[in-house]
Amino acid sequence: MRRRKRSVTKLKHPLPYYDVPFEKHFEIIKAYVVISKEGKEALSCRDLRGSTSVSPNRVSANNKFFEDLGLIEKTEKGQGKYRPTEKAVEFSKAKDWDEEEAKRILRDIILESWFWQSTNELLSVKGGRVPKEKLINRLGLDSGADRKHTPALKVLLEYLKYVGLIDEEDGIITYGKAVLKQQSASKIEFPEGKDMIQVVIGDELFAIELKEFEMFVREKGRKLDKHIYRVKAG
Repeated sequence: MRRRKRSVTKLKHPLPYYDVPFEKHFEIIKAYVVISKEGKEALSCRDLRGSTSVSPNRVSANNKFFEDLGLIEKTEKGQGKYRPTEKAVEFSKAKDWDEEEAKRILRDIILESWFWQSTNELLSVKGGRVPKEKLINRLGLDSGADRKHTPALKVLLEYLKYVGLIDEEDGIITYGKAVLKQQSASKIEFPEGKDMIQVVIGDELFAIELKEFEMFVREKGRKLDKHIYRVKAG
């Protein structure tokens, strides 16, 4: 009797191992940094035994994700050996003393990741608000994953939330404060004593009643916190 071959999904991008919770990821990174003497020595997953509560097999299963993200790199000294990158060392050392600085370091890494690019594209198209499930579906599609990878995809969202690129409230994902601080908005002040306002779109000029314009802005616009957005005259 032939044994059935287990089908394995070929991913476009490595994902976190489903059985390593998000809060354990930083524990693994720190173990790599400490045991490798800040990247001076190459390590196998077995070398981390006892320095993290995550088993060597689970550490090994998560290595491709860390490597793809730029937190560890393969070495020529033995098969399956890695060392932490300079950025990983900076992040781990900062996390012990200055959490905000650690978030900034990790954010710079994640800004270059495929999953932030996918998230940013979706939020841009959807006006900065999207249901969590829609974002998970998008990340699943872009990574070539299937439904069994959903826990891993949720870990990606935890990374994005930790570094302030997204926020989540009542199942809705929006841009986080770290993004909003970098955005700027043109300021339009309603002219006093006027009934109409002119609006230029491309090379076309339009006129609209101020009351209609105000109703549109209040209905469709997003109220901003002046302490987050940089507002400039337009």
